[in-house]
Amino acid sequence: MNRPFVFALLGAAAAGAGVFLPAMKVDAVMLRYWDLAPVQSVILLLGAFFALVTAWRGERAGLVASMLAMWGALLWPWISGFFAEQEQSGLAAAASEAGADAAQLAKDVVWNFREMSWGLLVIGVGCVLVTLGALSRGGKGGKKGKPKPSKGGDE
Repeated sequence: MNRPFVFALLGAAAAGAGVFLPAMKVDAVMLRYWDLAPVQSVILLLGAFFALVTAWRGERAGLVASMLAMWGALLWPWISGFFAEQEQSGLAAAASEAGADAAQLAKDVVWNFREMSWGLLVIGVGCVLVTLGALSRGGKGGKKGKPKPSKGGDE
């Protein structure tokens, strides 16, 4: 059994579905994660797709990179909020004002746990499953695979 592929398949399916499920109530309207953070949603979907492809090909490094991309996309509002507490220059502050409304909605997804819906839980479960796939061992070979040939010749 190829455990990394199974975990990546289930995780990619959960993360892909979770992006389009109800995520958070904003102004009495239930919004999807796709509506709240479209750029992060695309990165999350691409990470899920590449996690599936790299797990199928048996490339551990690609699966780890895909996992990090998925977690980065999901936690980006928290990460950007962590670094936004520092002072910014005038040009950086003006540039960040352009996307302030979308960023505020994305931050609300992470910080207001009371307003969250089950769609974000499905995305989180998908990221955890892909992480398990990146950490698990499996596939071809290993201890239960083909025996290693002996170093000596046949006599």
